[in-house]
Amino acid sequence: MRLLRVENLECRDFGINEAPKYVVASHRWVKGCEVSLQDIQDGRNKEKSGYRKVEEFAEFVRKHIPSVEWLWVDTCCINKESAAELSEAVNLMFDWYREAELCIALLADVNGQEKTEIFGQSEWFKRGWTLQELLAPRLVIFVTSSWQVIGHKGTSSLSGDETLAGPSLERDISKTTGIPEAALHDFRIDVEYSAEQKLTWMKGRSTTREEDMSYALYGICGVRPGANYGERAEGARRRLLAAINEDQHQATQKRARLRKIESWLSPPNPWTSHQSARRLHEPQTGTWLTRSAQFQNWKAASIRHLWLHGRAGCGKTILCSTAIEAVKAHCKGQPDAIYAVFYFSFAEKQKQQPEDLFRSLIVQLGESEPALSMLQQAYDKHGQSTLGLEQLEDMLLSSFQSYSTVFLLIDALDECPQDNDVRLIMLECLTRLSQKAPHVKIFITSRDSPNIRQSMAALGIESMAVGTHPVNEDIRRHVATQMTRDHRLSNLDQKTKALIEETIAMKADGIFRWASCQLQELKRLKSTKPRYIKATLQSLPATLDDTYERMLVEIGSLYAEEALTLLQWLAFSERPLTLRELAAATLIRASDYSMDTAESSPPEEILDVLCGLVHVDRCPKHDAETTFDLGAMDCTDCNRMSAIPSSTSTMERLYLRSFHVARKGCKIRLAHASVREYLVSDRIGKGKAKAYAVAEGTAQAFLAQSCFGYLLFYFDQAKCQSALRDDDYPLCAYAMRFGVYHQRAAENQVGYEGTISRLQVRVLQENRAIAKHLSSLKAFRGLDHSPDSLLHSILWNQTVPTLHLACLLGLPQTAVLLLSGEVDCRKTAEVRLLFMPGRSHSALHCAVWSGSLQIVKLLLSRGADVDIGSGLGESTPLCVACQLGHLHIVNVLLNQGATVNVNQGVVQQPLQAACVWNHDAIARRLLEAGADADVSVGYDDSPLSAACKHGNENLVNLLLDRGADINYRAGSDWTALHTASEGGCENAVKLLLQRNADTTAMTGDGMTALQLGCMRRHDGIVRLLLQDKDTIRPGRGDVSRSLTVLQGSWDDYEYYAEPVDSEDVAALARAEEQANAIRDLLLEAQVELGLP
Repeated sequence: MRLLRVENLECRDFGINEAPKYVVASHRWVKGCEVSLQDIQDGRNKEKSGYRKVEEFAEFVRKHIPSVEWLWVDTCCINKESAAELSEAVNLMFDWYREAELCIALLADVNGQEKTEIFGQSEWFKRGWTLQELLAPRLVIFVTSSWQVIGHKGTSSLSGDETLAGPSLERDISKTTGIPEAALHDFRIDVEYSAEQKLTWMKGRSTTREEDMSYALYGICGVRPGANYGERAEGARRRLLAAINEDQHQATQKRARLRKIESWLSPPNPWTSHQSARRLHEPQTGTWLTRSAQFQNWKAASIRHLWLHGRAGCGKTILCSTAIEAVKAHCKGQPDAIYAVFYFSFAEKQKQQPEDLFRSLIVQLGESEPALSMLQQAYDKHGQSTLGLEQLEDMLLSSFQSYSTVFLLIDALDECPQDNDVRLIMLECLTRLSQKAPHVKIFITSRDSPNIRQSMAALGIESMAVGTHPVNEDIRRHVATQMTRDHRLSNLDQKTKALIEETIAMKADGIFRWASCQLQELKRLKSTKPRYIKATLQSLPATLDDTYERMLVEIGSLYAEEALTLLQWLAFSERPLTLRELAAATLIRASDYSMDTAESSPPEEILDVLCGLVHVDRCPKHDAETTFDLGAMDCTDCNRMSAIPSSTSTMERLYLRSFHVARKGCKIRLAHASVREYLVSDRIGKGKAKAYAVAEGTAQAFLAQSCFGYLLFYFDQAKCQSALRDDDYPLCAYAMRFGVYHQRAAENQVGYEGTISRLQVRVLQENRAIAKHLSSLKAFRGLDHSPDSLLHSILWNQTVPTLHLACLLGLPQTAVLLLSGEVDCRKTAEVRLLFMPGRSHSALHCAVWSGSLQIVKLLLSRGADVDIGSGLGESTPLCVACQLGHLHIVNVLLNQGATVNVNQGVVQQPLQAACVWNHDAIARRLLEAGADADVSVGYDDSPLSAACKHGNENLVNLLLDRGADINYRAGSDWTALHTASEGGCENAVKLLLQRNADTTAMTGDGMTALQLGCMRRHDGIVRLLLQDKDTIRPGRGDVSRSLTVLQGSWDDYEYYAEPVDSEDVAALARAEEQANAIRDLLLEAQVELGLP
């Protein structure tokens, strides 16, 4: 890359990743007036207007952007006498614009007096190359012919005078070009927009050279075919489309590969949270963070980890999203550096656990090689099983090793729950990973609290407080921008606008959320006369708590009951609800499972009742004919659409906005984590809004009974109607999926006595009939059938006694209620479970499967047989607990006398199950209780073989230390060495060889460990086995037999592995490489031992 020094126009070449900060120039070429590289180098043709234009660009940078010393201008920074350099420049130009600090776009046909009126009519918007110059830079500043700033698009972390950029022009540019505002704000080639859509953005533009109409789209479409001037427009277009098709084909293959892995790991998507945060971000806000010495030092490696902490509502999530954008830019062009992000969220249950964090990070890091291949290997090995936290931690560590630098950015650590030490466990895992991977750098945001501060100290993290002053400045910008987007506030006089900005920024005390709430109050004023504005500003509440209290009190007693119902649903629902679902929830009378259908009203009225307390989440894609603005509704996906005409009445505007929200299925949630925190806190009970205090146990019970009441109402209606519509029962899917979750949460709360109507009993009793009717609804068929939901249990069970279903779903108080009716706990019932189809299980089995220690203890106290299943060809409850990893239940069963070594009539021994499912702690507990280390049943692996299959060295050593026979043969007639060699577990093979495992032992069909390793093409294992002198003995024909096995397996692989895409070709190449390596090893051994 070649740059000009702005001080003297000196030219200098820079290698890849060596370029300093620079500014790019964008302008219209004037035929015969531009200067070349040679002109600048030789100082000639200075009389040309193009030379003067370059000097003026340099002068503008010197004057307004003193922190930048270099400039790139397309006319004179490319040697156009070199075809090779010109082709390279066409390929790389998009990146050069993207990596610039900013782009200055000179609109030579716009003068100072008419700059706003004729801005969109400039010829600049009709040229082909300026499309790339508009989209690629993160910040474009438009200037007139006299170098006056018109405004900008995008944002930048550039240090300097922030007033330079001028007003945002994205909405005007979008109208002129037809390009979405989001693409203008921050265009990324890999996100959201199809190639077909990008091609349409060139419509109406022109270029001097016909081929450039295609070349100018290279970077935008993410392809690099190179320039070939002379091929004419048709040839250039043909090569562009071919490159796009090839890129899409490879991307499709990669996505298919990743989809399989994502389906297995089911990671939560952090980018939905990131996009929501970026939509709320205002240009030039948060730059104080990315410019700070601490952040720069963290990014540059002198600080290992950084913790940004601040009070509730100070904008930490938006700041985290800004940090993420800065790290993304930093990692650009550094193939060995990568970043991964995660947003904890109180509103999304799938973004709260350590497993959620690790699964998400693993998939993000696995999106490129070599981590993707590692992930593929893990999928091939474990793709049929659910990974535990320890396995996920190991996978994440392996992913880290694929890069030289890894940036992890984690937001809202305080929204990771503390219950059951979840947050502590997660932080301990991060600490271990940090110790094992010193090249990993972590950025965390959260509130400051003693326990978090203590954990941060253990992690060795540097802390950074969110300062009040810089946030207040950000708030000032935010308020100013929001006023320009509101049709009424934008019409205020400048004095009133300044008063609003100053008052809110001053009183906010660094709390963004508080400022946002006050803006909402101003927008709701019935009149915007200055005296009403001043009166409102003088009476602003002092704190967030005061703000929420005022909002709740203003709801009024008439709507209080409905508001409390809505707040409980919003605070404790398992997922964000749609407007129609919430509206249905307000009609439920759980006491007699009926619905106040006569009380139904337009769903959009809910938003008015809870105005300021709720947020409308991102909508699906909008219909093309939609022309109104949802900005005032705080809808994060609609707030850049055209405004509703100012002549529209207030009620009509509310109707239009709300109808759109309801029709589009937007999700409604509490506006901020601080709202929920206030509702469940002790503080609310001491003020005027105490009627809205929410207790978790009571709320969970209320939601559960509401779900069950809704289902029973639906069931009674279904018996009377031949056909039901989804639209008539919007809450059915949620009630069936999550009703049990809420009931379980309520019953496990201390002090819960089930005083609310016990509708769950009737739902459990009538489950088959309800499911039969529900199956006609589309929403029901599309549900995620989670194993511990009522829906799953109904679908996969037959003739389930109510007690068994209550135990299976983990409902202890419901079980107590049912047991009070003299139910026999010891009776076996027909319950079909997914993990053991067709088997008979007792209520105790069901309780163990659910993991409910409370129910297990209850049933045992009522006389349940601790060894039920023994002698009936079934697994005992202890074996089930060992399979599922329920150590706490294993301890209880053992303390109650459960048999560790069952002599007969079982499908699997407890120790065998623990090792097959790789539960170290349980295996250790069973051995301590006297389990036989060699016990096994049927054709399953022995405990030692199972441990080797998982490559679990700790468990292998434990079993051998406790007397396991290293050469023991299970029902399959394989030893542990056979299993480890066939499964490719090198560490296990190495460990067994150190313990003198018999390398000459054969399976029932005559295969040695060496031959099994050859058959599966595990070259590392073959190398280990050949190092053992007893592996190959003269006269036995081991080498020739192994070569035969190798060739046979390779022939079979080649026959069945016909490649259909690049992934298959790569797999075939890897397999051939492994086969050749093994062949060389065997032949070398043959020569060394003098074998024939």
